Amino acid sequence: MSDLSAMHASQAKTRRPLIASAGLTLLEVIVALVLLSTTGVALISWMSHNLRTANQLQVLAAQARLEQDAMGLLASIDPSVDGEAEFNNLRLEWRTSPFKATVPNRAFDGVSAGAWRVGVYLLRVRARDAATGAQISFEVLRSHSRGV
Repeated sequence: MSDLSAMHASQAKTRRPLIASAGLTLLEVIVALVLLSTTGVALISWMSHNLRTANQLQVLAAQARLEQDAMGLLASIDPSVDGEAEFNNLRLEWRTSPFKATVPNRAFDGVSAGAWRVGVYLLRVRARDAATGAQISFEVLRSHSRGV
C-alpha cells in the first residue's frame, strides 16, 4: 500500500499545476472585462460622433443647395423693390436697400453719359424649402440698370 499511496501522492502533485493553469483566475477575467468594456465604450462614442457629423453635413448640404436655388431665382428679379417669390417648394422673401445710389452709366469714351442709370442694392434674403424644411438667411449685393 505504500506504493499505492506514493503513486497517488505523486499523481496529486502533478495534477495540481495542471488544474491551476487550465482555468482563468478571477483577476484575469476582471482585467479582460475592463479592457473589453473600455474598447466598447470608445467604439460607441466614436460611432455617435460620426453620426452627429454626418447629420451636420446633410444639413449643410441642404442649406448650400437651397442657397444656390435662391441665387438662381434672384437672378430674375428686380432688386430695387422688396418682394416674395415661390417656385416649386422654394419660398423666397427679400428686402432691399440702396447700397449705392443710382448713377448714370458712362459711354465707352468714359465722358458722355449713357442711356442707363445703374444702382447697387443690398438684398436681405430669407429662403425656405418646404420639402426638406431647410431654411437660410443671407445678404447679397445686386446691381440693377434702368433706362433714363
